[in-house]
Amino acid sequence: MDVTADFMPPTIEWFALSPYIALLAGALVLLLVGSLTPRWPRGWYAIVAATTAGVAAVLAGLQFAALETEAARTLVKGTIAHDRFGLLAIIAVCFTVVMSAMTTSDAASHDSLDTRSKSASRDSLEPYALMLTAALGAAVMVSANDLLAVFLGIEILSLSL
Repeated sequence: MDVTADFMPPTIEWFALSPYIALLAGALVLLLVGSLTPRWPRGWYAIVAATTAGVAAVLAGLQFAALETEAARTLVKGTIAHDRFGLLAIIAVCFTVVMSAMTTSDAASHDSLDTRSKSASRDSLEPYALMLTAALGAAVMVSANDLLAVFLGIEILSLSL
């Protein structure tokens, strides 16, 4: 008896998952490239985080507009719900990340707010990578269609705590 003959892998709609992939890619770029290269000029970490969240919001907005004529469906064997409410929530979360990244980029680099030594990095990449991981967790949690996906979203969201 061949067990693998009955196995059917799930069909994955990559464009429908693109807002999640964009948020994950942005967080990984910030963590990997930001930690392996010398310190970036002031504000670039925030620009990368805001651009990533903006791209994810645009991708979710395109899908939101396309769902006006299509019916809601589930992705990855029913794990993620692909509906207008979830996409609208993803757009709201990404908008919040854009606003947070742009407002904190200037405040994080002011000398008057910094009580650490001058050698400490005032404009660090960690808050922006954590914003993106929190946004990814919130997006997974709000679009979850089963309890395991809700738990996975909560765990991803709690990475930034």
